[in-house]
Amino acid sequence: MDRMVPVQGTRKVLLIESIDVFIEDEYSRHVLFLTNIDQKFGYFVRSLFFFTPNPGLQVFKEILRKGLSKVLAAYPCCAGRLRINSSDKLEIDCNNQGARLGVGSCKLSISEVTAADFDEFFLEPSDNMESFEDLPLLNIQVTEMNNGYAISMLQHHTLGEATSAICFLMNFAGQCRGEELWLVPEFDRTQMKASDHPMPSFQHHEFGKQEKDSRYTVTSESVLNAESLRRSVAKGSVKQRKKYHLSRSRLAQIKQAALTDVSNCSTFEALAAQVWKANVAALPKKEVARMRFLVDTRSIIQPPLSRGFFGSAVYVVMVQARTEELLTEPLGVTAMRIQQAKKSVTEEYVRSGLDFLELHPDYWYHPDCDTVINAWPRAMSNSTQLDFGLGKPCRVEYPMHPGNKSIIFFPFSSNNEGLELSVSLEPALFPAFEQMLHAE
Repeated sequence: MDRMVPVQGTRKVLLIESIDVFIEDEYSRHVLFLTNIDQKFGYFVRSLFFFTPNPGLQVFKEILRKGLSKVLAAYPCCAGRLRINSSDKLEIDCNNQGARLGVGSCKLSISEVTAADFDEFFLEPSDNMESFEDLPLLNIQVTEMNNGYAISMLQHHTLGEATSAICFLMNFAGQCRGEELWLVPEFDRTQMKASDHPMPSFQHHEFGKQEKDSRYTVTSESVLNAESLRRSVAKGSVKQRKKYHLSRSRLAQIKQAALTDVSNCSTFEALAAQVWKANVAALPKKEVARMRFLVDTRSIIQPPLSRGFFGSAVYVVMVQARTEELLTEPLGVTAMRIQQAKKSVTEEYVRSGLDFLELHPDYWYHPDCDTVINAWPRAMSNSTQLDFGLGKPCRVEYPMHPGNKSIIFFPFSSNNEGLELSVSLEPALFPAFEQMLHAE
């Protein structure tokens, strides 16, 4: 059954109704283990899609409600709640307390929505939560607009990373259309569990001790207050996000420039090298420049994680260089630094890192790392194909946390040709970044 919950209004988007949606079929209550990497993600991530057809708000609400109930049966963790176990670690109690579905209205047209408006399209948790029982891990909202609809997903990061999120969305959309699951999810995360007797075999310079106010210092209080903290950070932020479209020909040009000095490198390595140089050129100079990025461990862990693995199968990689050398060395040399760092992430190294985090739960990303690159997986290009019964979206947005300094590589663009960079900097720093980014 659905339980009515209090509604609220905002400046441009009015929340008309909010209901909790449950698994309607029989299910077995269980607990989902969270890895030492999952433990660091005590906040929500956002996805926002705009559609132009207009089937009627109540009709579409019912389509989404039924589809959500069905897909929750395949993803019981999304209807569960976080809890802290006897080892003082987070886990998910798959207890069918429900996901939340909101219905809203907005007088804006799709083209009039700016980045400043994005947060209003999300069904955010209440500010007066007292326990994890009050915190749905999945919040969906449909908003009727002047010339179409917006569908937003607020998903807790402990559920999974980008690859897992897009697989969930594809399955959710398919259930709304009355189809079978696009990909059967697999939830066993024990392959990424630390050893019973943790003993790191490598030094892990990619990790550093976190301050108490770090986004990655996870406590019950920080998890419950993550959204209110996000809003306060947004009010005090002086940074802006800007997007850059890179065509296939420009990507090929950057790769070719790198190959002038080395025999082989990937497009990612060449582009990451160009972006790292550009970011360092824009920021105040330090003696050492550090850059981190994520790798997908699905094929690194043995046996390989299944294609349907639902969780966070990422591992952080850090590479560093003297700033003066980085800014003057050929692009290919920087690309090789990145390539060698990637190659170092073996199964043995990942397992050593998981053991290290078991022994040092207050460590995570190295805090003194100015360039952060997050290259979203190719699977994210499916974002442009999501069909909840209204056809494909005409606009796709992934609003970032205002404190997130990551440079995102989106594997799609507005014209589906090339990719987009999303960059966060203080406005005065963009010219220097752009000069280096567009350098031949």
